[in-house]
Amino acid sequence: MSVSSTPVRDRLSAARQAADTRALHEALPHWDRPRITPTGVPGVYRVPSESRRHAGLTHIVDMNRETCACESWKRLGHGAYPVGHWRRACKHIRSVKIYEAERAARATQAVDELCGAVL
Repeated sequence: MSVSSTPVRDRLSAARQAADTRALHEALPHWDRPRITPTGVPGVYRVPSESRRHAGLTHIVDMNRETCACESWKRLGHGAYPVGHWRRACKHIRSVKIYEAERAARATQAVDELCGAVL
C-alpha cells in the first residue's frame, strides 16, 4: 500500500512560492513595488502590470472569489483549482495577499501603539 506524498508536496510548494513572493516584495524598494489600489468594492483591487509589454495596463483582482483578469490566470487555468488552493493564485493575487497582510500588520501595530500610549 503506497501513501501519496502529493498533499505534502503541494504544501511545501505553496510555502516555497509564498516565501519567494514575500522575499521579492521585501527586496524591492518601496517605489518599485506595484501600486495596488482598492477599487471601492470590498475585496476588489486594481493591480498594475509590471511587464513592459503591458505597461499601463491594470488587472482587477477579486479576493472574495480569488480571481484575476490577467491573461495568465485564464490561460494557465488557475480557476480550475478551488478557492484557497495555492495553485489558484497568479502573481497578482499573491501580491494582493501580501498587500493585505502588510496592511493588517500595520493596523495591528498602530492599535498596539495606541493602546500602549493609553496604558
